Amino acid sequence: MRSLQEAIKQVEDFAKKNNHIRGLVYQGSLVMNKGKIDRFTDVDPAFYVDDVDLFLKDESWIKQFGTPIARFSDEGKNSDGITWYTRLLLLKDGFKMDISFHH
Repeated sequence: MRSLQEAIKQVEDFAKKNNHIRGLVYQGSLVMNKGKIDRFTDVDPAFYVDDVDLFLKDESWIKQFGTPIARFSDEGKNSDGITWYTRLLLLKDGFKMDISFHH
């Protein structure tokens, strides 16, 4: 299984290489004040993008993070009524990522 540092580097490299990504914010236990960091800690990046449909209609970008053995798609609205989209991925190497996209 990849290390937490390797996963963070993958996320940041992905954001730097994609011109449609305007911002990146980490969420979840990784950034919580009293969050427990251990070998089961996942990475939950939120990408702020200029065109969310580019990531929803063509999900070939997932391959940059590994091969999924399980995946789940979800969407909802935040308190401002703005829709978010999440792809929860369990990857072949055992690492888990919850990747979200926001306008």
